Amino acid sequence: MSSSEYKDIFISEAKEYIQTLNDRLLEMEKSPEKLTELDEMFRAAHSLKGMAGTMGYDQIASLTHRMENIFDALRHRKIEGEKRVVNLLFESLDVLENLLDQVVEGQEEEDVSSLTERLKHILEAETGTTRKPQGKKKTTAEKTAEEIKESAPAARAKGEQYYLVTVKISKDCLLKSVRAYMVLKELRNLGTIVKALPSEPDLEAGIFGDSFQIILQTKTKPELIQSSIESISEIQGVTVEAYEASPEPKKKKASPLEEQQKMLLKKSSDQILRVETEKLDLLSGLVGELVVNRTRVIELSKGLKDKELMHALEQLDLITSNLQNAIMKLRMVSIKQIFDRFPRLVRDFSEARKKKINLVIRGESTELDRSIVNAIGDSLIHLVQNALDHGVERISDRKRLGKPETATLKLSARHQGSHVVIEVEDDGCGIDPRKIKTKAIEKGIKTPEELEKMTDEEIIKIIFHSGFFAVEKSSEDLHQGIGLHEVKSIVETLNGEIQLESSVGKGTRFIIKLPLTLAIIKVMLARVGKEILAIPLETIQENINVFPGDFKKHQNKNIIHWREKALPLVDLGKKLGFTGQDSLPLLEKENAPVVVVEVGDRKAGLIVDALLGQQEIVIKSLGKILEDVRGISGVTVLATGEVALILDVSGLI
Repeated sequence: MSSSEYKDIFISEAKEYIQTLNDRLLEMEKSPEKLTELDEMFRAAHSLKGMAGTMGYDQIASLTHRMENIFDALRHRKIEGEKRVVNLLFESLDVLENLLDQVVEGQEEEDVSSLTERLKHILEAETGTTRKPQGKKKTTAEKTAEEIKESAPAARAKGEQYYLVTVKISKDCLLKSVRAYMVLKELRNLGTIVKALPSEPDLEAGIFGDSFQIILQTKTKPELIQSSIESISEIQGVTVEAYEASPEPKKKKASPLEEQQKMLLKKSSDQILRVETEKLDLLSGLVGELVVNRTRVIELSKGLKDKELMHALEQLDLITSNLQNAIMKLRMVSIKQIFDRFPRLVRDFSEARKKKINLVIRGESTELDRSIVNAIGDSLIHLVQNALDHGVERISDRKRLGKPETATLKLSARHQGSHVVIEVEDDGCGIDPRKIKTKAIEKGIKTPEELEKMTDEEIIKIIFHSGFFAVEKSSEDLHQGIGLHEVKSIVETLNGEIQLESSVGKGTRFIIKLPLTLAIIKVMLARVGKEILAIPLETIQENINVFPGDFKKHQNKNIIHWREKALPLVDLGKKLGFTGQDSLPLLEKENAPVVVVEVGDRKAGLIVDALLGQQEIVIKSLGKILEDVRGISGVTVLATGEVALILDVSGLI
């Protein structure tokens, strides 16, 4: 394995450990009495330290080493998890993320010695001890021997003996850490674990070879100890020997390469395989080509009567469909990777703004296409930040209004058919339509006459307008006003929609509806001039025929009356430049098919020459040169071999 591949594995693992530290530290801050979070943080810091040291990232190793000492002191109750200790640990995590970014960019690590000194000093100040120069340090073996000699008389008086237990795990064991944990648990039931080699945290994290050793103080007979451990599955061998405070069992020194493999590939035996996204995208593209050619072969075979050939084609169809579904599942990722950012964001915001906020997260295991997860992350952060800043009131205001001091912010995700629904909801001040009216008139977005005809629900949606900025960043007079036009545009670019519900004094809820995937979609094929267009089925409300005399002019727009409302018509041929003339005059002589589409709260009727039916297509990008063409989001190759342009309905209307 090349150094670059080791680096990629290190970065991926380090991100997971830092996220674990963030999550567990937040939990510890809420419930300081829980030791499970501290144990997990200690192991995460210890593992990250070892990985960084192996890879030569000295600043990361040094910082995590100091953090590890703090976690160890906390879990052994040598220090308390006071606010200044927790804040310093959060600051250290921020610096760790910066150091990791520098590794990703190939930059030299910044010097963090001042921070490591602060961690060292706070530990010494809290424990009331300062390291003094000492003579020659005792080895671990000498310390262990001394402990046993001191406790041996009392142990013998209770009928207890010391044993060295050597455990060898099967080479094909998939979960070494689990087996080690089970061994430790069984030995604790039989007696007292005096020493473990490697340490217990390392054993439980799976950081060891195929064997380890335990010094056990117990009354239990050696034969029973051996049989108890051998009863655990995937244990290849167990030896139990009397231990007389001899030097600590020696561990075979591993080569540098073995150390790297041990630290960086310790999860290689787990049931997870990391794959570069580029390789996954290439595989998806190849399967897409296979799907297109499968359909073409089936079309060409129509009319043939060879039973063997038809049977083979049916099998090809089935296998290709299964392969297509499997690849689509590989592209699916949990939205947890976005939701994980918010507990820390809310915590830091509460500290800075002196607000009390309870974050409730539901449905973080909901999966959707990786490309959608990557695209929607910043929009969700924007919605959450606006809810925190402009939705949630100050504590004094909430008291005055008779509300609980602690505000509630809910973030949830769920599957709904072929879509994922994400909601961001707060119990804050809500959006006041009267203030929106005033701002809309000031900005020249709407006239007083237009606003009079609008409902409150329609008025609050003005905050999505590109020219509307409800508040300055330092103000809390209005709610949810900054950058919402961009959020809406991103959602609609993903063939999704965003809805808004708000009640003055009670709160606001944003509802985002997104497709599960953008790689393969169902479309309606339509011919316009000599071109074939693919219109995403999710945007289509209805297909209708427009007859002569159905359309009329209104404010220089061609409209028809559809379901008791005015529906603007869009001449696709003229709009996209496929035809040089306006197709609308033709409607005076003959009827034409119109596809009624809707994106958000906007509707339009798209005039086409002919509808060719529905089909499932594989999306291909236009490339960098054509990616900004308005009204077109991509292309696809049809079963006939023809190329069809995929319509971007949001950009078009």
